Amino acid sequence: WDRFEYEGDLNTMDDDQTEYVQTTFSPKFGIVYQPILNKLSVFANYQNGFSNVSPELVPSDPNDPTSALVLQSFDLEQANQMEAGIKTNLFSNRLELTVSYYDITVDNKVVGFGPAKVQNGTVRSTGFEVELNANPFNGFNIRGGFSNNDARYTNAPSQRELENVRFGGAGPATLYNLWANYEIPKGAFQGFGFGFGFNGASEQDLMVDFPSVGQFILPAYTIYNSSVYYQGKKFRVGLKLNNMGDTFYYKGWSTINPQQARTLLANFTYRF
Repeated sequence: WDRFEYEGDLNTMDDDQTEYVQTTFSPKFGIVYQPILNKLSVFANYQNGFSNVSPELVPSDPNDPTSALVLQSFDLEQANQMEAGIKTNLFSNRLELTVSYYDITVDNKVVGFGPAKVQNGTVRSTGFEVELNANPFNGFNIRGGFSNNDARYTNAPSQRELENVRFGGAGPATLYNLWANYEIPKGAFQGFGFGFGFNGASEQDLMVDFPSVGQFILPAYTIYNSSVYYQGKKFRVGLKLNNMGDTFYYKGWSTINPQQARTLLANFTYRF
């Protein structure tokens, strides 16, 4: 049996004991108004959040990278988000559409290129999201989404070249997806279905947080997928073809990860 209890956070960079806190105030509230009952909703909300920042080993002398390493601790990151939008439920539940705009500010971001780390950065993210679910006629369903995010350093006193530069941790600025599926609802071929869709992202610079170094661009991509299946009363059998064009593409947030090539998947499901 072993027990370890630690009630402090030693910041050896400043050689002082930072306050040990187990509680914080994180308010959240929202409002929804329906100008057309059960068909059109207008909403708005505010929320505050926080995130722990892990300590890092840094040189004891920021001007001397070869000096002895010490543990530097940081305060919590604090985020404030405001969001507003509309939701629709039209044509007897055949069209659901959500459109929202958000504005997020994150304070206490750790800024530093090289050994020195200073917690004085602010990142602001603004953008919008669109989500669609539609059933134009029986058996035919469409699901889609689109988002655009503009995330930038608005304040970085310790590294001014980052100000008004995109925040690397935000990933691609634009993401999108669409999937359409049709299942024959009746007749001799009832239960047979097929689908087609795509998903993609805009280009992304992995070195955007280090403007003095240069650029490393992950290209934009669009991936197409399709499926065919049969849905019985107790079982389902299907084939799905992912990345139909065998596109060579990458994803990554500070990493470079090659993605799956063209893949054919078969599946069988039985319900007892």
